[in-house]
Amino acid sequence: MSKQISIILIFVGLFCASFAQNFDFKDQMRADRCKIVQNNLLRHTDKMIDAYEKEQYTRSFIETIKMSKLLPFVNDECDLTLSNFQGAESLNSQQILSQIYQIAKKIAASRHNTFALVSYGRELTEYIQVLHDKGLDESTLLNTQINEQGKRESGAWSCVICGALLKLGLNDAIYKKVDIADYMTNHFCKLFPQQLNGTCNQFLKIVGPYLVEAAANKYNSDVICAKIGACEGKYLQCHINGTSNPDPQSSQIEEILSQFKTDQAVFQSPWQWIVELFNNFANDHLPVVDLDNDGFSTIPTLRGYNWRGYDCNDFHKDIRPGVKTYAGDQTIDYNCNGIWGVDTVSGKPYKEVLCGNSEQYGIVTMGDSAGAHFEIPPAYLNVTLWNEKPFSDILTRIADEFDLPHKSGTTGYEFNQPFVNSLYKKLLEQNRCIRNDYQNLGVNGAMSTDSLKNIKAIRRNQTTDYPLWIVFELIGNDVCDPAHSFDAMTPPNIFREKILEIWNYLDTVVPAGSHMIIWGVADGKILYDTLKNKLEPIGITYPNFYDYLNCLGISPCWGYMNSNATTRDLTADWAASLNQVYRDLLADPTIKFNNFDLVYYDLPIQQIIDMAIANGYTAQDIIEPVDGFHPSQLANDYLADIFWANIKRDRPDWIPLKNPKNNLIDQLFGSPFANQNTAQAF
Repeated sequence: MSKQISIILIFVGLFCASFAQNFDFKDQMRADRCKIVQNNLLRHTDKMIDAYEKEQYTRSFIETIKMSKLLPFVNDECDLTLSNFQGAESLNSQQILSQIYQIAKKIAASRHNTFALVSYGRELTEYIQVLHDKGLDESTLLNTQINEQGKRESGAWSCVICGALLKLGLNDAIYKKVDIADYMTNHFCKLFPQQLNGTCNQFLKIVGPYLVEAAANKYNSDVICAKIGACEGKYLQCHINGTSNPDPQSSQIEEILSQFKTDQAVFQSPWQWIVELFNNFANDHLPVVDLDNDGFSTIPTLRGYNWRGYDCNDFHKDIRPGVKTYAGDQTIDYNCNGIWGVDTVSGKPYKEVLCGNSEQYGIVTMGDSAGAHFEIPPAYLNVTLWNEKPFSDILTRIADEFDLPHKSGTTGYEFNQPFVNSLYKKLLEQNRCIRNDYQNLGVNGAMSTDSLKNIKAIRRNQTTDYPLWIVFELIGNDVCDPAHSFDAMTPPNIFREKILEIWNYLDTVVPAGSHMIIWGVADGKILYDTLKNKLEPIGITYPNFYDYLNCLGISPCWGYMNSNATTRDLTADWAASLNQVYRDLLADPTIKFNNFDLVYYDLPIQQIIDMAIANGYTAQDIIEPVDGFHPSQLANDYLADIFWANIKRDRPDWIPLKNPKNNLIDQLFGSPFANQNTAQAF
């Protein structure tokens, strides 16, 4: 009997040990993932504390936002549950920031104590959740009452934001035949998402006292913004409603201002946080949510999968888009192209059966805002297009730096959307196995002298990853600058030096067999020639709009967005000299690269115009209407077709052969062309 009991106990013990091992294994996996999340949280926590202690409050708020993006992962992976936290009664911005700082210090101090760290992570989660429940969001965390000096100095952006918003509000009131004072008091702020209501109301508190008298005397937004101090000093000569006057003494604004009964206010723009949020998120150019630090993300914005392929496993740095050789389980989706499992007929992994013998290229865009596809929605500035909430997506737009890489002519992946055509989609048509293998490293304002830093954000392994199509484009900023001087343009010798520096670096990181397509610097004279008799969406002529931006010193391109023909011609000549640098580099037999070859093309602006006109559009339709500068969605569509045709003609060996298994892949795993968003299709 005792022997039987012993056997039973041994059996039970073995069973329990087996169960415990299995439980321990799963628990260890969760613990590992939890640790990854904690490390990311600590990284942003340290940055938040550093910024706060240096009184760099805007930067500390930015890091808080990044921390908040990670908190859902803390909850999921560290098995946290929210309690009824009551620590956010005060809604004062400084007190909110101070509270977050105190929690951040506790998180940082607990980096070697997992239990305490998770506990304080939960406390921060709950605090931010309470803020959100009270209707507070990024706009409160970035309130401009919190800044280094305690007040905001007026400047060009204060002037342009005040002028544009008031002009839009006045235009909309007139269009809708509503009393202006009533409209601005009771209707204007309803145009914005709820998160911006506080900011908008603060703005109206500043301008409100002047609106009734301004309406009665038919004063425009230039006068009002000057009166409240949004435009002062040299910016008084800059008029959004008429020709900007280079001589401030001849301006009639001061005479008009004297008719007001109140003294000029000290203006602290409540909208400045939007400018700072945009600038701060536009600094790093890496995904904010990237738990395994492989350069890919599970969220679309903040340099996530709108910019780079979707990360199908954010806890394993070796599982990401573009992987060719993987040392682990061959049946899993280790390169995030949506193909996984085993073929029951051959017994081989589907990746080997469907993709093994096919040509595969990922694609990466390196360059400026043209490659990133910068766009400010025309509906923002045209009141006839306003719906109930015309600015509902402004925070999402900011999180993507006002770029649309997912709709660009190089890495656009959206399907069933008008004019979304890209080189990535054309490569995908050739081979479904490259699905999700795109990277857009475009940076607004990038030029040859600062692009090496931006391009180092590329994620490619020369040994384990597939080769690339590289679209290298710096089409404007080496000749475009707000400064009213040709001295701000990049000299050809410096341009040559910096381009070679970038290419030599790329030769150390891209896989062998890659190809580079170079776009030349644009001849932007077409901008003024096309738009000089047209109206900008805000309701002024483009020459006046260009002069206004130049007067404020914030034009993206003084050389081309200029009413002076000589300036435009000299800028075009400078661009031609930089394009000659490209031609000379490619013609030099001593300049060779081990891992990629190159082809150069002038930017085909006239060809794009010809295609637009042939399809019933106008030359104006290829230019973004709001800024009057960037290529439009239609232009991006045509650019993809033109460069694909050029490569087929000039470098046919670069075009991968069509994968005969494409139809089978579509049947087994779904066609990406049947989905609007290929990044989320699996």
